[in-house]
Formats: sequence, C-alpha cells, structure tokens
Amino acid sequence: ENLDFFVAVKNFCVDADEAIGTRLSKEKSKYIFITFCADYADRQINLPSRIREELDTKINGEEDLRPDLFDAALDEIFELMDKDKFPRYKNSEEFKDFLVRLGVFATEGDNL
Repeated sequence: ENLDFFVAVKNFCVDADEAIGTRLSKEKSKYIFITFCADYADRQINLPSRIREELDTKINGEEDLRPDLFDAALDEIFELMDKDKFPRYKNSEEFKDFLVRLGVFATEGDNL
C-alpha cells in the first residue's frame, strides 16, 4: 500500500500542477484519500488522525487543492517505511528498477 500511495501522490502532483482548481484535481485527491487514507479505506496506510483529518478537511473544502496536499502524509509514510522492513527492500534490484521506471533514480549510463 505504501508504495502504491507514493505513486498515486506523485501522479497527483504532476497532474495538479496543470489542473489546480479543476474538478479533475478534486476527484483525484478524493480517490487517493478514499483508497489509502480514510478510516474505511480498503488499502489504508498508517497515518496519524491529525494528518487524516487535515486531508479530509482540505479535500472536502472550497479552496483549490495544491500539489503539496499530501506532503505531510508522504513524510509520515517514508518515516514509517524507513523504520520498518523498507531498508532491506531499498537495497534490492527490484526497488532500484522501480525508481528508474519512475524517473527518480538514474541508471549508470545516464548523465545527470
């Protein structure tokens, strides 16, 4: 769930840069919230109630949503993953391939 949440949020950020204030931005943020953050989410990630409530308020509010909407949740999830089994996974080839596919991690032949 945590990695899927990360990917969904990164896609939201890219789309939100172009779609600030649109219905599409609201729909995508609600989908992420319902899928990963809500108390009733099927794929619920472990978030403190304070972060969950802030997200709920912002998503259901009248103000435009910003690309940084999920930043506090991402920070929390990264911290949890770092303390959990994630360090072992970070060193795996599968994870490195995943980061390359996301464009977050350069391959050996890439010039940065």
